[in-house]
Amino acid sequence: MKKNAEIELYRFLMILGVAILHFSEDYNAKVFYGGYLGVDFFFILSGYFLMIHFYRHYNSEESPVTGAVSYLAGRIKKLYPPYLLAIILMTVVCWIFAGFGLKKLFLLIYENRWQFLMLHSVGMPTLCIIRSVWFLSPLIILSYLIYFCLCCNKKLFVGLAPVLSILVVTFIAQKYGFFGMHFEYIGIVGGGFVRGFPEMALGVFLAYFVEEYCKEKSVKLKKGLGMLMRSICYVVICWTMYTSEWNFNDFNVLPAFAVLIVTAFLNPFQYQKTFQRCLEKGMIYLGSISYWIFLVHIVVGFVLSHSVPGKNYGVMVMVYILCTVGLSAVLQLLQKNAGKLFCQMKKKNDKNVEE
Repeated sequence: MKKNAEIELYRFLMILGVAILHFSEDYNAKVFYGGYLGVDFFFILSGYFLMIHFYRHYNSEESPVTGAVSYLAGRIKKLYPPYLLAIILMTVVCWIFAGFGLKKLFLLIYENRWQFLMLHSVGMPTLCIIRSVWFLSPLIILSYLIYFCLCCNKKLFVGLAPVLSILVVTFIAQKYGFFGMHFEYIGIVGGGFVRGFPEMALGVFLAYFVEEYCKEKSVKLKKGLGMLMRSICYVVICWTMYTSEWNFNDFNVLPAFAVLIVTAFLNPFQYQKTFQRCLEKGMIYLGSISYWIFLVHIVVGFVLSHSVPGKNYGVMVMVYILCTVGLSAVLQLLQKNAGKLFCQMKKKNDKNVEE
């Protein structure tokens, strides 16, 4: 499926918001609280793409377990290697700043053992050496659960999805008053699961709405209406993020995120001229490195806050963004080259076996 350049740009911008929030905390500067809402955008978008994958790949003749396991394996194969590299990188950086020593290294690894296995948000008592990646373990486990439910009975799950989303989000609003309740543990269930499930279910419903209702009935948004809807969503999201102090008003972004995602797929921008096509490629590229930004921004922030503390925050945040984006681009390039090298070696090995 061709990537949606608009969605890719949103991914990049949302992850930058998350990164700036964490850096402002590390640098003891004025905290950009609204950045944390970018995670909720990613939960909704993950649910949307999960449903698209279900439409494209699920075979009704295979068992629900087989389909769900296959999807889970694909998610882990794509997400875990970069994740593991980021955890190792952060461990090495912390070890260097701690003064080296084998005992310190083994202690760092042991204390973060559950995070290496991506089980840090399930309720295991462990440190979180990269605190931002709490998002991944709920994402992986919920992806399996939701995909399995879709394989069992698509219409039942999709029919319940909007109701479940409203009920669980209402529960979060009543009990916690804001989205940042992923730090809480409810029995063995981390708050990240309670936060992620209704948003992923919402994403599933949005994809169903676009694929089976809008496209089937040839529903299209006019350009003017699409721009108006985008503008309203931009105002709501930007204002909420700017004024956010982790309170009830943050729930305003959920409908705005939902409308923005649907609009991007129903009324995509047209890229025809050479400059516009280059712009499209640039937006897609920025989106492609957003996962690496998510993984390594804590590492970069840790190094800067410990190496050059007390400097002008405005200057340092620009240095931070440039370093984070640059490192992410390099790591993605290395990942691509490693993938190509692995494929070449596999082909060569298969050829030798045949001969």
